[in-house]
Amino acid sequence: MFHVKHEFLETFRRYSKILKQRNAALRSRQEGVLDSIDEVFSELGSQLDIMRKAHCRAVAERAQEALKLLSPEMSDFRLEYCQGWARKSLMGALKENREGDVLRGATAAGPHRGDISLLFGDTPARNMLSRGEQKVLAATLLLSQASILSERGEKPIILLDDLASEFDGSHFERVLDRSLELGSQVWISGINEPKSNEPHKMFHVERGVALEMV
Repeated sequence: MFHVKHEFLETFRRYSKILKQRNAALRSRQEGVLDSIDEVFSELGSQLDIMRKAHCRAVAERAQEALKLLSPEMSDFRLEYCQGWARKSLMGALKENREGDVLRGATAAGPHRGDISLLFGDTPARNMLSRGEQKVLAATLLLSQASILSERGEKPIILLDDLASEFDGSHFERVLDRSLELGSQVWISGINEPKSNEPHKMFHVERGVALEMV
């Protein structure tokens, strides 16, 4: 997130600080200060939520497009964002959970409880994908975020670690072609030379020393 929206990192740091302050107040049962803390906590948490939702939506759209090219049989993919609280507003969730938070000494609602789910239909990806398909999905998510950075004028370096061990030749070439389309520098580790007409260099690593192959 902080690579795409630079304001995210500062907001996240401020949120993390106020979360620690809130949890400290809960543990010491200083309920008198919670109202003022909750106002700032809710504002920062809501800002993080808005940025996360937008980023997850962008990644999901690009991932669905990429899977149509990389592995059409996996195109029924969904990335589901979970914000970290059940009520419509974060402030409403904080008020509802106040008593339980005091008993636990910890904050139960907020972006720190957020998550994403990777689904195919309504089934979690981890329950239905083979190891090779998991590699395809991981590569798709990586390329989706690289695509977002590329659209911002940045050229990320893409590292593909031993993909050939899990991919057949067709899937490997599709991932490599998509990486090169982004105009990125691509580093590939493995024991086989990838097939590409693009200018490239090869290095052999032995005992910690990298030698260029001529």
